Amino acid sequence: MDQPVVQTSHGTVLGTTTDGITRFLGIPYADAERFESPTPTSWEGELDATLFGPPSPQRPYPNRLGDLLAPVPGLPSECRDDILRLNIWAPLRLPSSSPPLSSTSHPSSAPPLSPTSHPVLLWLHGGALERGSPAQPGNSGVAFARNGIVFVSPTYRLGVEGWSSFAPNLGLEDVAAALQWVYNNIGAFGGDPNRISVKGESAGGVLTACLLAKENTLPLISRAIIMSAPLQVEPSCTATRGVAKQLNIPETKEAFMTKSVAQVLDARARQVSIQGDSVLSGAPIFRVVLDPPTLPTSPHLILPALKIPIMIGTTTEEYKLFLSPSELEDIGWLKLYGAGWWLGGLRAVRALWTHFASYGEVFGQLVSDVGMRKPADSLASARQEGETWVYEFAHAGPLGAAHATELPFVFDALASPDGLAFGGGPQELAEEMHAAWVRFVKGEAPWEAYGTERMVRVFGGDANEWARTHRVRRADVLDALP
Repeated sequence: MDQPVVQTSHGTVLGTTTDGITRFLGIPYADAERFESPTPTSWEGELDATLFGPPSPQRPYPNRLGDLLAPVPGLPSECRDDILRLNIWAPLRLPSSSPPLSSTSHPSSAPPLSPTSHPVLLWLHGGALERGSPAQPGNSGVAFARNGIVFVSPTYRLGVEGWSSFAPNLGLEDVAAALQWVYNNIGAFGGDPNRISVKGESAGGVLTACLLAKENTLPLISRAIIMSAPLQVEPSCTATRGVAKQLNIPETKEAFMTKSVAQVLDARARQVSIQGDSVLSGAPIFRVVLDPPTLPTSPHLILPALKIPIMIGTTTEEYKLFLSPSELEDIGWLKLYGAGWWLGGLRAVRALWTHFASYGEVFGQLVSDVGMRKPADSLASARQEGETWVYEFAHAGPLGAAHATELPFVFDALASPDGLAFGGGPQELAEEMHAAWVRFVKGEAPWEAYGTERMVRVFGGDANEWARTHRVRRADVLDALP
């Protein structure tokens, strides 16, 4: 095992090389005081970048999701505040790669790179802005690095620490700082700062869309992958209010500063215990919000006019991760039609009855289509200049084609603890999906673009056809939604 040394614009890092892949783990990309925006960081001497940094403070998923989803590794007994770190997996490279840029570099100042530089993929994990970590085994960048891509994954602030009502969108500022760090420094790791793709799933997909909607981060991105994410950002978030009530304090920065991170996390856990964790009637979730300094415009208004290539898609049965079988069984015609009226989709409800047999299935598909599938289809239809590739993950594993079940296939990590938690699956499908994502990051067409024919790549099926491209499925439902 070799120990490569790389000089960044913030300090020197010591990594490891095994099996033809270099790893630099736990590199600080910014500092952040509590409830304050991130600021540049630096260090003296050689930084040991051989272990993951501490995860963003969080509590495990409760109830059913806690049984399904693998816990975050290395979660400390005491909450830490030095969590703004990133991890890099890179192919072995020639020493002719670009030196790091200054901490204030912009796209126009990028130096010419050698032909040996690799495309870069910045991965933003999901977890409802409240949980998750790039250190989870299923988030490893090994497979992408093996295919010639420099893979980067940052940690960002979660829960009240990153998404409070009184200091909004700090987590978005974190990932923006990580993207700027990558642009400035990735040349020293063999990456090309002019070929940075950003990929995110669920909450990470929302963050990816938000980075595309920000004037200071859009120029740093060459391509984007948005997986299972809504695109419209709301004006406000009420999750902090319930936490403040549990702590018996005002909903202000000054009041929250008197409480430790652990106390705030425990208060949030009590809030969820009292209000429930159901997407139908549970405690409010944390959200990115409209905020003039950090995000003045919702991504759904910005993305249609962008020229950069975008891949976007969903799973067929997103709802099956969020709604338990018992909740689905409790859905009757009154609740279904009430939801259809509230979501503006009574025509869609009637169209869904031609595809599904039960109230619960129709309800789940309606929620999934309104929240994720319709926004993806609308974006792809509205884009005039930039090419768009749309996918649907349809492999029916033990959970069905539920939210997040495509990740082990995209990462080619079916044997990881995260992949096994979702029941594994056919390796041939993992190889098919992973190869498509690699092609996209490398600047190639992964399959036929969406276009006027509304072509979608469907992953999953029988062993004779792991993927196929055809017109969008259930178009009648999508077209019936507002």
